[in-house]
Amino acid sequence: ARTLGYLGNVYLKMKEVNKAEDALERSLRLLEENGQRNHIKATKILIDLSRLYILKNNFETAEKYVFDALEIYKKNNCQESSAAFEILADLYQK
Repeated sequence: ARTLGYLGNVYLKMKEVNKAEDALERSLRLLEENGQRNHIKATKILIDLSRLYILKNNFETAEKYVFDALEIYKKNNCQESSAAFEILADLYQK
């Protein structure tokens, strides 16, 4: 799952949104299958998916993923949630 997540991130940076979407969604599915969908590891993928769906103008899905990430941060008392808040700011400016 981690390798697919990294690959999806690279595709996202290259603006290869369809390839990025495939890799990131597959990575998230693998985490779900392994019972790790709500693990802190999933937040990076959720954040990248949020960025991806903003690029695709699918703001509703982007918002869902960013709120999923924030919920995981909250459950894990994680202070590294700034990326999620940056995405929310971008999302609400659209």
